[in-house]
Amino acid sequence: MNAAKAIEICYARTLRKYAELGEGVKLRPWQSLREDEWRYTNDEGDKRFPCIDIRCSPPASREDIGVCFDAQCYMTCAHKVADDRDHEKVSAMFEETERVTLLLFKQWRNQTLTEDQIAYWREQWTNLLGATYILPAFTVGDPVPPTDENNLSVIGVSQIVSFPRTDI
Repeated sequence: MNAAKAIEICYARTLRKYAELGEGVKLRPWQSLREDEWRYTNDEGDKRFPCIDIRCSPPASREDIGVCFDAQCYMTCAHKVADDRDHEKVSAMFEETERVTLLLFKQWRNQTLTEDQIAYWREQWTNLLGATYILPAFTVGDPVPPTDENNLSVIGVSQIVSFPRTDI
């Protein structure tokens, strides 16, 4: 499995387990849409709302440390404007997504690696990628500014996942 796909799955699973997203929120990891099985219980197709679209860039090697890679993962909360005119629901989804991603950052930064959220995320990482990919570090990435386009309200966060590989 490629690292970007694994990162998307790790975030989807961690958000599903630890974020209070509200009823009916779908998680949409871009490379593995069927990961959030709840979304496929009827014939409404891929893009159902409200949802959190999870997309991770392919990793790039860091210039300072050649065997270390950075991948930025965007988690974009989206809701139909007609169903959330005051942005209350999309804002609540964003707050929970931000809360969980900041917990991951805080737990990594403080090296409290046994806290529930980071321990779970890292367990998923190891299960998906094995020992070749060393457990990652987390930093805050670029924000996804709020906007109303195509009849959708969106806002989001991103996190940069940094990890070395032992096979390079």
